[in-house]
Amino acid sequence: MWTVRRMFHGQTEILYILTFYLPRFLDQPVEEKLITVFHELFHISPRFDGDIRRMEGRYHVHSHSQKEYDREMGVLARRYLDRQPNDTLWGFLRMRFDDLMPHHGGVIGVMLPIPKLVLMPDRKSA
Repeated sequence: MWTVRRMFHGQTEILYILTFYLPRFLDQPVEEKLITVFHELFHISPRFDGDIRRMEGRYHVHSHSQKEYDREMGVLARRYLDRQPNDTLWGFLRMRFDDLMPHHGGVIGVMLPIPKLVLMPDRKSA
């Protein structure tokens, strides 16, 4: 049986890594940015245990159709906006990459190693 090698930042275990390609992500329309964020967050297991959410059917990551999955993420994004969330939480998504640069002085990223699969030790019962 295989598992993903555990990763830590100091003493804190990293259970999930979300990747957004810049500047491409920030140069999309705000609706597409929100759908992308919801798409990635919805992959997180409801148990928040480092596993992914598994959908019904053969294609357990995006259900039977990624297009349908993204359509559902659009519904969730619109529901989020209908609740009128605090603009400080998501308002930056209205801006494009070149508009954000002067406000924040640049982009700083953290390079993390790609998580690797490792063979789990054999667990034989006594």
